[in-house]
Amino acid sequence: MEDEKLIVPFEIETIHRTFLERFIHKLNITIKAIIRYLFTMIMSLIGIVLLIPLSLLVNLRKVINRDETKLFELNEKIGKNGKIFKQITFGVKDDNYLMKTGLRHFPEVINIFLGQMSFVGPKAYNPEDKEKMGEYYNYIIQYKPGITGINQISSSDRLSLADRLDNDYRYHYRKNFVLDLKIILITFLVTLRKKDAYYNIKDQIKQTINDFKILFCETIKRTVDIFVGLIGTIIVIPLAILIKIGNMLCGDFGHVFYTQNRIGKNGKIFKIYKFRSMIENADEKLKVILENDEEKSKEYFKNRKLKDDPRVTKVGKFIRKTSIDEFPQFFNVLKGDMSLVGPRPYLQSEKELLGDYYNIIIKSKPGITGLWQISGRNKTTFDIRIRIDRQYNREKGLKTDFKILLKTVKVVFKGNGAF
Repeated sequence: MEDEKLIVPFEIETIHRTFLERFIHKLNITIKAIIRYLFTMIMSLIGIVLLIPLSLLVNLRKVINRDETKLFELNEKIGKNGKIFKQITFGVKDDNYLMKTGLRHFPEVINIFLGQMSFVGPKAYNPEDKEKMGEYYNYIIQYKPGITGINQISSSDRLSLADRLDNDYRYHYRKNFVLDLKIILITFLVTLRKKDAYYNIKDQIKQTINDFKILFCETIKRTVDIFVGLIGTIIVIPLAILIKIGNMLCGDFGHVFYTQNRIGKNGKIFKIYKFRSMIENADEKLKVILENDEEKSKEYFKNRKLKDDPRVTKVGKFIRKTSIDEFPQFFNVLKGDMSLVGPRPYLQSEKELLGDYYNIIIKSKPGITGLWQISGRNKTTFDIRIRIDRQYNREKGLKTDFKILLKTVKVVFKGNGAF
């Protein structure tokens, strides 16, 4: 009886071939994953290196524009597998260039390096959107959020949540290397062109040089303000003693100093310091004068000042004529509320009267002196003064300020236009 042979339903060669095919397939996937990972790491590292000078330039723009927002913003987002991470972006207020070009999201290269995001992927959703995402949630969280993606290259700038979810759901089923490459190319070659957001290197270099010039001038101006403000504040002490003695000899035993709220740079309200040149409760006295004297009422509403103001004290007339009453403002200069040269520090009640000039005038710190003081001082009408202050904002600079300071000394010594 012949030995019975074992019957196998498949050949050993088939087993070897199948095993080899699976091994090659897995090896291919692993190699692609390693290449993708290395590419991502290299590109994110390059991005982080570029982020350093870019951050310095963004911070410079913030200093120039007096943007007090933080350089970086951290916002919680839903990441892969539902893990919450902090998305890093530039903090912006009114910087349209960062928004339009997408540079606001450049710091997300740090998220990519940390493995929290990808160059291409679904939108980074907020944690509070989880319930609204419904059945889409389990599909979308299978991938890392992307700096760009189908939503980002959409022709519409304001997609609804439902539309964004549909786009990311489509990305889930169509995702592959070719699609990601297309999205990256469309982002740079189509989307940015539609938004007129090209990175014009030449223009940006010019803008950066101009920003450095402005920063340099402002630094010099602030340094001079601090130095002169310190000297002026020291001089105020003996002046205050002399004025106090003079007031007492004239029977005036009120306060030496006078404070009042004024409009500062960017509309910030600050307290201005002056030597009191009027009787105490002068504001209440003014209301009585305007109600009972029609001539003075017309004069005041035209010039916002009275030439022969009955509220001015005897000592007040002298310190006004010589501009000594302005000396305590050196303390405002030292604090940073004012500058040596700038537009007039306007009253809060004058804000509406400034009209369209308001937003122009508040771009600069108010000054102890200014173009309006060397252009007639108190002889000018209110309308002329605000036009002069607008002109100063157009022409301001170290050279202009130096000329104004020299002319101020000449005007003050002659007593031109003071009352």
